[in-house]
Amino acid sequence: MDERMEVADILLRYEKLDMALEVLEELREEFPNEKDIYYKLAKVYEKKGFFDKSLEMLNNVRIMYPKDGQVYFKIAVIYQMKDQLDKCFEFLSLAIKNGFASEEVMYYKGLAYEAEDDLNKAIYNYNKSLSSNKNYLPSKYRKYAIFMRMNRVDDAKAVIEDMIKYNADEYDGYGLKFMLNAKEKNMEEALRTLETAKSVFNDYSPLKLDYVKYHIIKEQYDEALEIISSINEEDAYYEDFIICKAKILSFKGKEEEAIEAYKEYISAIPKIDDLHHWRTTDASKYSEVLSSLIEKYELVDDLKKLINTSVCLRKRKTILSKSIWQYENKEYEIFNNLISILIEGLFADYLKDTTTFARFTRMTIYEDAVLKDKIRYLAESQSDVYPESTEYFMFYFNNLIRNRVAHGRYYSNPSTLNDEIFAKELILDLCLLVHMFVRTSETERMYRFVHGYQAYYQKLIKNSEHPSYGALFNDMIGQKIVSEYDGIRSYRPMQVAYWLVNPYYEKIYEQVEDKSDLLSLRDEFLSKEFWEYVYERLSAVKRQGYNYLNINREFSSVIKALFRCNISNETKQILGKVNALTNTIFAL
Repeated sequence: MDERMEVADILLRYEKLDMALEVLEELREEFPNEKDIYYKLAKVYEKKGFFDKSLEMLNNVRIMYPKDGQVYFKIAVIYQMKDQLDKCFEFLSLAIKNGFASEEVMYYKGLAYEAEDDLNKAIYNYNKSLSSNKNYLPSKYRKYAIFMRMNRVDDAKAVIEDMIKYNADEYDGYGLKFMLNAKEKNMEEALRTLETAKSVFNDYSPLKLDYVKYHIIKEQYDEALEIISSINEEDAYYEDFIICKAKILSFKGKEEEAIEAYKEYISAIPKIDDLHHWRTTDASKYSEVLSSLIEKYELVDDLKKLINTSVCLRKRKTILSKSIWQYENKEYEIFNNLISILIEGLFADYLKDTTTFARFTRMTIYEDAVLKDKIRYLAESQSDVYPESTEYFMFYFNNLIRNRVAHGRYYSNPSTLNDEIFAKELILDLCLLVHMFVRTSETERMYRFVHGYQAYYQKLIKNSEHPSYGALFNDMIGQKIVSEYDGIRSYRPMQVAYWLVNPYYEKIYEQVEDKSDLLSLRDEFLSKEFWEYVYERLSAVKRQGYNYLNINREFSSVIKALFRCNISNETKQILGKVNALTNTIFAL
């Protein structure tokens, strides 16, 4: 058994997960009570993104060894990955109760509290982690990040000095100190930090990269380029150096050379024309390029994470996860037929979800339409849907064999290589679609808006009796700017109102999460106290003599719509005053 366990360890180390799984399952049959086998199986399934299967392996150990604190800790970690924080806390407590109170337990407890945005409790647990092991770097990193987020810069600096003192073999402390000094424009101290680090780390690439950044800030471009010229392509940080090189050349006015440097950086991304050429003339080369693209950008791992965390994909998670498993296990024929159908179904879900609000105001979307009509509607609609989604489905999916599969006109490719190529194309298709869901799904946006809204603003704004009122007021007048993935936008006032009071959205939210957050925020939104606050804010606007808040006119529609809701007479009275005042302000 020892030799095979060593083989399994080697396979795990080199990410040969399917081969490791085969060896470990064979061992499990021979040694059904050996917990290390189950631990390694759990690790394999975790790496493959099959968290439920990982939990199954760990629960086998828990049944056999109910007093082993380590197994409770490992279960807690999986629940943390699944974002099931209540379960995570439960099993962390059980780990401690059963004698496994290590620095890692406290670290993961801190992560769970941080995910709940309870930063003080997170810091408390990171400190407990460090009391067990003063050298435990992950807890220090999280403390630093939280202190910077809270604008407690002196505390962040103390963490950095602790890193430098107790983690002397790691460059991390020096790197953070340099970065913070540069941010504060204290370049003399930044240089001293690098010189001190050089005496320890010499030619370490992250140190060299920080020297390059220092020279760029000081506009010492030749010195920076000299360092970059010493870096070879095998260096793990090579791409970072090339990006710096391109920036420097641009700063020096050498635009053509800068473009060439950027070309070097993006050379791993194949050109569309080349892909078309290889697709028709050289199947092996085409397959090789697709594999390189998928592996370099870790698209399969990215897919698994997004599928697992997206609230909009909740109804298809199981089947999508099974499909990814088929892809990883090279069961291409099943994968190809299944995913092609799923993609068209996902697109229908996508269209329905992203246009939910539009359908409340313009009942022009017909859900039973054929794909081409849905695509046409998407192209014509004035929605927040990203234009590339329309382009993709119109020109790349609808007219290719991928869509023919969904309509029963494809069974199997004539060769194994073609099956494999088709599977890789579908992985890229699925990546695009899932990313679209995450970026533009109204369910995702509503969930992020409602979930923990009040708690977030209570922590963010300390000097107000009702800290969330100001944020909610800005939402209602269309003035609050939000960052969403790759863009910045503001919420429409009427859309926010629908999220909070429309029964349809309540039903959606209930499918995703316990609706107590929604009900609490709704009570606040419909309260007399909130609208009294709004009236005071608007009165201040009127006193100024001009509309300095630039209030979205949709705000008036929100007020009128609220009279139809189940609200108290007192709230109706103050709403009437707000409505009259708003009309006056618009007339200014």
